[in-house]
Amino acid sequence: MFMLQDLLRTRTASNYIVLYNESVSYTLGKLYGSAIIMGDAIRLTPATTGQTGYYVYTPTTLNYSAFYIRFYFRTGLGNGADAVWVGLFDSTYSGTREDIVANGYHFTFDEYQSRVAFTKSVVDNGTPICSASVSASYLMDYNWHRAEVIFDRTKMRAKIYLDGSLKVDCTDTLYGQSDMVTGIPSGAAQGTGLIVFGGRTGGLHNEHWIKNILVVAFPQPVNIDNIPAGVI
Repeated sequence: MFMLQDLLRTRTASNYIVLYNESVSYTLGKLYGSAIIMGDAIRLTPATTGQTGYYVYTPTTLNYSAFYIRFYFRTGLGNGADAVWVGLFDSTYSGTREDIVANGYHFTFDEYQSRVAFTKSVVDNGTPICSASVSASYLMDYNWHRAEVIFDRTKMRAKIYLDGSLKVDCTDTLYGQSDMVTGIPSGAAQGTGLIVFGGRTGGLHNEHWIKNILVVAFPQPVNIDNIPAGVI
């Protein structure tokens, strides 16, 4: 934990709370759907069609100013779909997908659409708030990839890193689109809901795995540009 102290408090000049830090037993959340623990990781989906797996945390509150989320994911051994994601503020995990959000935000690593995205979409393959193209072959090479999400709830701004490289940096200013929540999602506005790690297959498939989960919250406003990525 010395790295957290040195890097987070020194860089941000702010106190923080470690909400979750799991790398072996995964006992703080609950598994749903096709998700199972295997060794030191969680396999969210096997490489078969029509699977959805979740690992869900139920915090007492998400009423914090900012968040840092780090995890590793591995995708592959199938024929091309669909995605791994983490959701903040979802009111439920049930029925959610990478692009179907329940009153919160999703941060997606989507091999089917070849993109990393920040979204509040309510329809399958919906329009994201912003996204960056990443080759499907890279996302589903079955190597472990480092995913990091830094979210400023005071501004509804998200930064998404993949293997230490910044892919997405934008603020939710999109209102009124037919395939999105209108305005700020209620869970994000109120600081309520779940933290959901998900993986899914459809008509095409891949294995989807996650491990080494870290979720840090900042009670007071913080400049998220000072939160380091790629090193914690």
